[in-house]
Amino acid sequence: MMPAKAAAFVRFGFVRFAWVYSAALIGLFLCVALSPQDAAAQAYPSRRITLIVPYAPGGIVDLIGRMLATPLGERLGQPIVVENRPSVTGNVGVAAGAHAAADGYTITLIANANLISALAETKPPYNMVADFAPVAQLAEYYAVLVVNASLPAKNMTELIVAMKAKPGGITVGSSGIGSSAHVGLALLSQKAGVEALHVPYKGEGPLITALQGGEIDMAFLTTSGASVQLKSGKLRALGVTSPKRISEFPDIPTIAETLPGFAHVAWLGLAVPEGTPRDRIDLLNKEALAVFQTADIRQKLAARSIEVAGSTPDQFRQRIRSESEVIATLVKILGIKAQ
Repeated sequence: MMPAKAAAFVRFGFVRFAWVYSAALIGLFLCVALSPQDAAAQAYPSRRITLIVPYAPGGIVDLIGRMLATPLGERLGQPIVVENRPSVTGNVGVAAGAHAAADGYTITLIANANLISALAETKPPYNMVADFAPVAQLAEYYAVLVVNASLPAKNMTELIVAMKAKPGGITVGSSGIGSSAHVGLALLSQKAGVEALHVPYKGEGPLITALQGGEIDMAFLTTSGASVQLKSGKLRALGVTSPKRISEFPDIPTIAETLPGFAHVAWLGLAVPEGTPRDRIDLLNKEALAVFQTADIRQKLAARSIEVAGSTPDQFRQRIRSESEVIATLVKILGIKAQ
């Protein structure tokens, strides 16, 4: 028989082993059980982020996306890669952003133009209200109505007369179905009672090239897009879409001076797929707005007559919802359809 002291030692060793083994099993169980929460609690971001720009390089949306990407990445501690996904409507890129993983690693730069481009589709590839969790509105800007220098019209009155004389005979380019330029044309058609042939392009860069080459007669360009082109003498500005004249082009009258009440403002903002954790949305909101409040960014935007327009995620969501209702009515009244 085993001595009592030895037996007691064995029993103590067994109990100790059982306790340690049980503790290890409990620890393993807790790690497995809590792994989803632990994963969610990991520092965000822990890898690079993709910023989808749904238009071609060279336009205002691309410009703002690239202005934002580097400094925002520096603030977040991870690189942000700009991914252009251009299409005539912008829907390809926006749809990709809407249906990406809801983890905060895919952000989409959206515009109010994307509301109308989706509503113009028979089978919309995304629902701006339901598929996105808004992060922040970043900026607002106006457009300049410019014509090819070969078009005789020297002001808005002469242009309207020419358009009424040839319904559908004057071509108007845009940076895509539902783009700000397309919305401007729709509002002009409604307000002035005119018709024009709409020709969409894949972004403002290709649009400007077509306008300079005489492929189209006129277009609504962003102020940054119009600035350089007007100096070349190949294009002529007839009016701006702002309620009052803007500092960058003090000599260009507003369209409202000819058509009282006419105004059109475009906005840009960030969104992530619906279902993205709110703490990640709040972090992106905070850091993106901080970037846009820096003196360097504000100066660059002001030079292009672009105004910084910050918002909370909830404020941006409300704006998207209210404008969706207005634009849905505009699409129906004007019969705007994807081409």
